[in-house]
Amino acid sequence: MIHQDGFSVIFYWFFGYSAYLLIASIFNFNALIYIQRTFADRTFFLPYLIPLIVLLIKFDISFFLTLFRYAVPLMFLVLFVQLFIFAFELSPANWLEQFERINLFNIGSSFLILISHFSRRKYVSAILILHYILFIILALVYGRRGGAISGLLLLLFMIFLRLRSPLINIKKRVAMYIMGLLLVVIVFSFGYLLQSTYAFERGFSKDAFEESRGAVFRDFHEDFTSASDWIFGRGIMGRVYRSFYSGGSLDIVEQGFLTVILRGGLLYLIPFVLIFFRAIYLGFFKSNNDMIKALSILVFLHILLMFYFNLPDYSTYYVFIWIAIGACYNPNLRAISNADFYKAINSVDRKCN
Repeated sequence: MIHQDGFSVIFYWFFGYSAYLLIASIFNFNALIYIQRTFADRTFFLPYLIPLIVLLIKFDISFFLTLFRYAVPLMFLVLFVQLFIFAFELSPANWLEQFERINLFNIGSSFLILISHFSRRKYVSAILILHYILFIILALVYGRRGGAISGLLLLLFMIFLRLRSPLINIKKRVAMYIMGLLLVVIVFSFGYLLQSTYAFERGFSKDAFEESRGAVFRDFHEDFTSASDWIFGRGIMGRVYRSFYSGGSLDIVEQGFLTVILRGGLLYLIPFVLIFFRAIYLGFFKSNNDMIKALSILVFLHILLMFYFNLPDYSTYYVFIWIAIGACYNPNLRAISNADFYKAINSVDRKCN
């Protein structure tokens, strides 16, 4: 739907400059390692190709219904892995491997939890809420502050969507308010346990953030001194000074916006951000259904957390973010009513049963 949108010039700018970055990097492939990295390095080449492919695909409602149909049963496997880790393998030293193991079966929990109120099956909401509660606890224990914040924000936006949804009656709204109050009481009652986790030891303050990312920012600004660097970036194969690294430079920055600037400069970042914010606006304020609003929330959370991490990477999560953007631009999907989507998703439920 890109050519039909008033924002089409921005898309053409983004597509053209992305194509330039990709082609220029290919011409600089002078060793086998670059071909290997293209398919093995999640942050090297494919993240800049993904938007060009996904945005040219028109996703209709059947895609999201199919995703719901297969992703919900897989959440039982996600929960099993989480509970197994809590019971037998709780180890901060292996946090990355354990999170990746959980995500083997997770193909859309962030989307599912925001639209779970559409399903007549009450256990759908229950397993998704339980998953995110366990995920937040695990993130706190392992000191992954960004993961804990993202999980908490998803739960808050889930509540926000439900409280304003016409599908939720007064009785359910009252029950949600009561559950919210109970949750607040529980948090305050056992807050000392949360504060003893590694994430709270690292801290959530501005000083704590600067302690973990301060050197990254300083190194970047010391190295990026020319207007050319900021405007054009250093290409997909670009490197930047890193004081802690023995080699003196790396091709990655542990912050989403700086990584985008490193690879493509402001000429890539500006259309990138504009496309995101236009999708958020259309999806949340110009749609008739909670499904598209949920997708716009995911787009918003992604760009918000780019201040902390959220690098462009080759993953199902990043692919889905661009699918969400494309859906927010689709006027046909935005025009679907909550009632029609409710009927469609529960017809899928009956087929699953």
